[in-house]
Amino acid sequence: LPPPPRRAHQGISVGEVSDANPTDITPASYAFSIWGAIYTLLALFCVLSHPKLSSGSALLTERIGWLFVATNVANAAWICTFVWGSAPAVWVSTVFIAALEACLIAIYLRANCWREKRASLLEFVAVDVAFSAYLGWVTVSSHDLSLRSSAEQRRSESVSRPGRDDP
Repeated sequence: LPPPPRRAHQGISVGEVSDANPTDITPASYAFSIWGAIYTLLALFCVLSHPKLSSGSALLTERIGWLFVATNVANAAWICTFVWGSAPAVWVSTVFIAALEACLIAIYLRANCWREKRASLLEFVAVDVAFSAYLGWVTVSSHDLSLRSSAEQRRSESVSRPGRDDP
């Protein structure tokens, strides 16, 4: 991949890259602030997953456990790739966000979100609410990213084949 014009640690954000490559469903950059709330809910999940607090809950340890680790790896890979900002990076990031979405769907199904009574209100918020919000936003992001990748492909094809009139 070509080097980015500015690296993530130099201040480029997911919202800025998204704004630079708009699609019909690209949210405004301020909409990305929802991630603060989502990450707070996931932090609550992490705290409740601690062995001394989860009281051996099979939900937190066996049914979600390693899938949650996989979501964190896929999320980090997606963000690091997407903020690169180049067309190939956007394509590669599509693979990572698809993996993230697949892991979240698996968590949602394995945890029986919204279909199973939780041990406490905190567990309900940390599992059902947190993973619903996370999956919802990742789903929107993955579809936006797919549109962005397709639009970039169409732009590059029209540039590489000037004068071509057929669709």
